[in-house]
Amino acid sequence: HDPYEPPADLRSEFEARIGGATDDSNFPHYVGGFLPFDPATPLGDAERLGLVARYDAELAATDAALEELVADVRVRAGDRDLLVIFTSDHGEEFYEHGGWGHGQSLYEELIHVPLVMSWPGGLPSGTRVEAPVSMIDLAPTILEILGLPEVPAFQGRSLVSRMTGGEDVPTSPIFSEIHWGGHFAHAYQDASGKYIESTSGGDTRRFFFDLSMDPGEMDNLVETDPARSAALRDSLESILRRSEAMAMGSVSVAIEGDVEDRMRTLGYID
Repeated sequence: HDPYEPPADLRSEFEARIGGATDDSNFPHYVGGFLPFDPATPLGDAERLGLVARYDAELAATDAALEELVADVRVRAGDRDLLVIFTSDHGEEFYEHGGWGHGQSLYEELIHVPLVMSWPGGLPSGTRVEAPVSMIDLAPTILEILGLPEVPAFQGRSLVSRMTGGEDVPTSPIFSEIHWGGHFAHAYQDASGKYIESTSGGDTRRFFFDLSMDPGEMDNLVETDPARSAALRDSLESILRRSEAMAMGSVSVAIEGDVEDRMRTLGYID
């Protein structure tokens, strides 16, 4: 996340590796707008690679800090079970599709994030699930690991079976959305590919990518592969309809004890 201000030694190391340098720790002053409608002003290679070097150096610094933190927690935990989960809310773009930072699109560089779990004795080490999964699968996974009952309202599916080599349970569809300054985009992804609809004002643009052949999302197949594109679009629209129905529904919840007073103090209820 900008501003990119890694330790000086790591910054120098990654600048030498990547071959770029910049004294600016922030994105360019003109960040650009919502993609694909309003791309940012390009930078020279040296400055762009300098930002990448700063970002990668920050990742290395974070990795080292997390290693130290987890090691310390494991010592303090002693013989108790310790489950560690690491993930991220978004990635960063460095002009792969004409933008900087995050919040401007639903391309893979922004929504494909890590999900790492460590539970010695409970989950096999070194196991990698190659297929993408959805963040809505995380909460059901944690409940199963902790031996807690399922929550019917959760839409995701536990990933425990996939991680432990058991039954290959289908993962949840991968749905992404963003609303940015009055513009919005939605995306739906499954094993057949990824479909994106981006809207700015009255202009809607549609994209279909076969990620198995085009992981960089450079070849829009929405016109040349209309069947697969339409199937994913139908799935996306189905999710949007269900989500709207859920959002418009009402649920009654009984509040006991002093919870109501505390929620009112915090401003959650009037």
